[in-house]
Amino acid sequence: MEADNKHSDYPNDEIDLKQLVLAAWATRVKVILSCLVFAALFFGYLFFKVANTPTSTSYYQLIGFTFKNIEEGRYPNGDTFRLEDIIAPSVLNAVYDDLDIQKTGLSLNDFSSQLHVYPYSPERDFIVQKYLAVLNDTNADDVTKAEARLNLNSELNTALKRSARIIFDNKKSALPDELALETVSQVAKTWAQQAIFVRGVTKSDLAIIAPEVISSGIGSKNSTLTQLSSLWSHFTTLKNQINNLTSQPSATTVVDENSNLGVQDLQVLMNNLEVQFVKTPAMWSYEQTNALSLNKSLYSPRLFDISLVEDLDYLIAVDVLGQRIDLVRQNIEGLYSEQFGGIVTDPVTGLALSDLQRLLTDMEQYSLQQMRAPLLQLGISKDPSRVPLYYNFRISQLQREADSLKQQVAAIQNAEKRYVNGGTGSIGGSAEGGQSNSALGQTTTLIPQLGDAFLDKIISMSEKGGDTAYRQDLNKDTITLERSAIELEKQISEIRQYINLFEKAPNDAQSKKLRNSYLEKIDQVFLTTFDRLKVYAEVTQRISNRLRLAQEITKTFSGSPYAISGDYYLQNVSDSSVSMVDIKAELMRYAEIARNLRDKLNMERYGVVNDLYRYLGEPSQGKVQLISKRDILVLVVGLILVGLFSMLITMIVRAIKAKS
Repeated sequence: MEADNKHSDYPNDEIDLKQLVLAAWATRVKVILSCLVFAALFFGYLFFKVANTPTSTSYYQLIGFTFKNIEEGRYPNGDTFRLEDIIAPSVLNAVYDDLDIQKTGLSLNDFSSQLHVYPYSPERDFIVQKYLAVLNDTNADDVTKAEARLNLNSELNTALKRSARIIFDNKKSALPDELALETVSQVAKTWAQQAIFVRGVTKSDLAIIAPEVISSGIGSKNSTLTQLSSLWSHFTTLKNQINNLTSQPSATTVVDENSNLGVQDLQVLMNNLEVQFVKTPAMWSYEQTNALSLNKSLYSPRLFDISLVEDLDYLIAVDVLGQRIDLVRQNIEGLYSEQFGGIVTDPVTGLALSDLQRLLTDMEQYSLQQMRAPLLQLGISKDPSRVPLYYNFRISQLQREADSLKQQVAAIQNAEKRYVNGGTGSIGGSAEGGQSNSALGQTTTLIPQLGDAFLDKIISMSEKGGDTAYRQDLNKDTITLERSAIELEKQISEIRQYINLFEKAPNDAQSKKLRNSYLEKIDQVFLTTFDRLKVYAEVTQRISNRLRLAQEITKTFSGSPYAISGDYYLQNVSDSSVSMVDIKAELMRYAEIARNLRDKLNMERYGVVNDLYRYLGEPSQGKVQLISKRDILVLVVGLILVGLFSMLITMIVRAIKAKS
């Protein structure tokens, strides 16, 4: 029974949808009335708002920028471009005066405050649509979508930089429609005129070197190399400037009226002049005196002055001559090691280094022997007692050197023995090698005779590693030292023979006659021989100067595509008839032509007012919106809320009345 009662009560708890709909429908009149009241209040507020807001009709002009570098925010000449430049005070002042806006009663400040400029892109919808498919694709991953968003933002930003919208509010209809439309159009035109004519944003701000600067680099006060370096610097500067001028827009169509040459013609002429330029110094090292010499130590011709040996005995002076021959030979060997040293000749004598070598060999083998032979065989001397003393002392010196070489050979041989025997053995050396002439102050042991450098060399050789290489190095050093020792022994033997000849010189009447005859000539022979050696030393100095000058010229032209090998500047003949003066004159003429071409290019650019922008349509009047999107949204949302609230209140009131 209790269960039945519960079952019978259950339907009373259910919501009757039909009754609910009917109850809601019954409130329709009040809901409609409430919405009408809200709508009336809203439009009343909107009317009051419009009535108390000054009337304003906007006018706009769309423009697209046509100059390069607009995406980077720069004018053609590299100056910074800002969108605000279009409505700069100088532009608006000019528009205000040109259109005589003052007569309308609108002040300049009010006029300026009503003009605005904003970025604009007619391609915005197309760009967005291009990426919309990727952004809405549910199968695309996050990385792809993120990349699409970045590309979208990048393209939109770039597109917005290419165009602009100039807007004039025209509050309170201060300007007539025609004047307002002309105003937004005139703003763009005035901005372009001022940017081109006043600021020179389309001007090619290329510096062209003045002919006077080129002329100042060549003067008698400067050295030849300084003039060459200065003129080449001006040449490369002008060449680069002409290349930059060629890259300018419309540069290829500009022609200099005086020379009838264009920029490309000037480039060809500069290349031809460069070929002639690098050939111009071909004979400088042969014709000109150059104070520069190689960075190499050479013995000076001052060492070959006869006064240096005037107080010496004749035989000693002959030895000095032999030593001076070796000095000249060292000069030659040093020059031979330089690039092209074997082919260069002396511009004064025409001698090459190989010629000098032959002349020195002949002097050593014939001239010196011819001088020494009568001196020894006839016993000619300024002081006969000094000659044996000098030669004996010389023998002692050579003997010490020979003994030292023998000791070094012994040390190397002992080192090799220890190496072969695995480290055993002594370094004492042979008794013969370990002793020396005690009368000359030599020591009788080996080690003190050997310098640290020699011992260090043996140690470093032993550390090289490799049995064959180590022993080969020891053998090479041994052979070298033994050859030097043999040469010293040869010199000692020759000097002893000289002493023997000198001491046994005959003293008969015939010998005295020959002696007196030779004494009359000996001084002149010495003078002539020393002069010849001095000339040879001067030859090596001039050859050194030629090599240095050729090196400096080669270094100067090293950056040129037409650079020539250094031996070209060591010629004795030239295939170029062009001088530095000719090069300078041509370069000055080309500089003047380049300046004329640049100025003419700038003048042509000045005449193109629309070189910065183009109109994207005619100036237009903006649509007046009495109700904004926000107002419509407020109206729709308000009507919905008011209707629901009215329905709810009505249903609640009726329910309360029904229960009571």
